[in-house]
Amino acid sequence: MLRDVWSGLREKVRVQLMPAEQVREMLQAAGCPTGPIEIGLRWDDFEATYSRARTIRKRYTGLDLAFETGILKECAGELFAPDGFWGRAAASHASADGTRVAGSFRRSGEA
Repeated sequence: MLRDVWSGLREKVRVQLMPAEQVREMLQAAGCPTGPIEIGLRWDDFEATYSRARTIRKRYTGLDLAFETGILKECAGELFAPDGFWGRAAASHASADGTRVAGSFRRSGEA
């Protein structure tokens, strides 16, 4: 069923979602934390939170969809790859304070 409605659903979701960098900028402007270190979560533990995060909300989320379609691990892998959203953030954090962080030394495509 999802395959049948995906093209229309994809466009609706695309219109509703803001790019991650835009959300980060808005949160920073409001003085909110925007990364795991700022809330006391170590980079080494951060990637593992994606598989557990879907259990926090009672409502259906994109994480549930990714899990049910079997791509959650792959999606998290893309986020934490060196060129992914969190991989770039981890590398930036590592270069700022010299610490080694999860994802920052991963080869492209490696999960």
